[in-house]
Amino acid sequence: MSTTTLSVGGCSYPMFISLFAVLFVTQCMFYCETNATGLKSDISATATAGASTTVPITDGCSADDMYEPNDGFASATVLETMTTSDLFICPSNEDVFHFTVCEGGTLSINVLFQHQQGDLDCNLLDSTLASVAQGTSSTDNEHVFASGDISYYLVVFGYGSDSNSYTLQYNVNCNPTTIAPTTIAPTTLAPPTTTPPCAGDDDFEQNDSAGSATIVDVSTISTSKLFLCPGDKDVFKISVCNPGKKMDVTINFVNQDGNLDLYLYNSNLDIIDSSTSEADKEEVSMKTTLNTYYVNVVGSSVIMAGAYTLRVCGTGCNGEPTSCDPCDGTASVKNAKKCKQYCGSDPHKFYGDASTIPNSPFPNCHENHCQCYPGPCDGIVEKKSSRACKKYCGTSNYVFFPHAVDAGFRGCSKKHCECGGTPAPNPCVGTTFKKKASQCRSYCHSSNQDSIFYTHASDSGILQFQNCDEKHCECVSDPCAGTVSWSERKCKKKCPNGYTFYNDAEQAGFTGCHKSHCDCM
Repeated sequence: MSTTTLSVGGCSYPMFISLFAVLFVTQCMFYCETNATGLKSDISATATAGASTTVPITDGCSADDMYEPNDGFASATVLETMTTSDLFICPSNEDVFHFTVCEGGTLSINVLFQHQQGDLDCNLLDSTLASVAQGTSSTDNEHVFASGDISYYLVVFGYGSDSNSYTLQYNVNCNPTTIAPTTIAPTTLAPPTTTPPCAGDDDFEQNDSAGSATIVDVSTISTSKLFLCPGDKDVFKISVCNPGKKMDVTINFVNQDGNLDLYLYNSNLDIIDSSTSEADKEEVSMKTTLNTYYVNVVGSSVIMAGAYTLRVCGTGCNGEPTSCDPCDGTASVKNAKKCKQYCGSDPHKFYGDASTIPNSPFPNCHENHCQCYPGPCDGIVEKKSSRACKKYCGTSNYVFFPHAVDAGFRGCSKKHCECGGTPAPNPCVGTTFKKKASQCRSYCHSSNQDSIFYTHASDSGILQFQNCDEKHCECVSDPCAGTVSWSERKCKKKCPNGYTFYNDAEQAGFTGCHKSHCDCM
């Protein structure tokens, strides 16, 4: 066998032309860092021995896509559409794509996938194969952006040996970065000619240049209804109070009414990021290093127009929302049934889109939301009795209401306890508290009295107890107190010296007592 030289991404290795060479290259590709780009370079093996032989490296799998083999720069795929679906990364494989951009243009790329099914990363290289952008997050999707060259290569690969399906979206903007003021283009903030207003234009016009940019008020701009006229641009100036935090800039709109794009500039008016998808939202995020940034909202073409909302979060300025999550504070439930369970007995309404709530506090949130409305008993302190209310309030004054409606809770029939304030007279003063009827009976009979037991003192009819919800024992005089209520037979037996028997004790002087009575001689 003849000795050859194998080149992989800038690494050269003496080898033999054999199956072993192919296997070696495969391993080297994924474990050898190649050149100063920090990226895997041309994924092909060139063996030279007088003449050169190219050995393509492919690790096909059953789910591989129609563009294979596109594992090297020489075989890079040139996409025909801006959105390509049904792409797939096999384990320990990578896909390479080639993009051509006109001079001074920009390139924005989204790699869309579900992270939990497999983590994908991407690297963007310029025409010299130097790395210009990388997408290596641990979340769904990756985004890269570049400008300044006319040729780029995108390498998409799985983290470790991860595999996954994905969709690739890209946008090439061929407007020059420096253009005449009269040109309407998203890549410059130079003042354009005045765009005639349209029927739906907003109150911030004319904000078509950096000099006339609308200064973003982070406390109110997120709720403003903005509008972009055809061929117009809306420019906003963002002041960052505490650089070093992550800043999110988002526009929400209805794409079918008009596709809008979002561009972010630094204080020198250089483009530093963009979002140009076909969705109902465009968003850019970055760690701030400056105190001033500019945002430019444009249509994807000169005929595009539409209403939108702008939200900026992460400036560190006073008045800014405490959370960058537009759905923070929502009660997210799956459906109306879950909403009813969530609100309990309170009235409720289920919204499939939180932004559709009347005067919605979540204008940029499009998730489910369950809205509970106050019930008639909301806010009461329910205690079983005046004694429980007193114990609950401790040393504070208290007022107990057997019916909360009396305390102003219209429609609520539950009991209510209020602590503090001016103490009301204790409605149970004067009651005789006994836990049960047998205790009440023993209590009264000890003084030769009869007993009446009330579960609620208010049922006694005594005016002073009309608001008392505690138990009450009432002792009443017994007209038969002192009588000997025996039968005549027993009376005769118990009185050997003679007796007088009365069928009605009233005959013996016990007025009001109609029991039998026995007098022994």
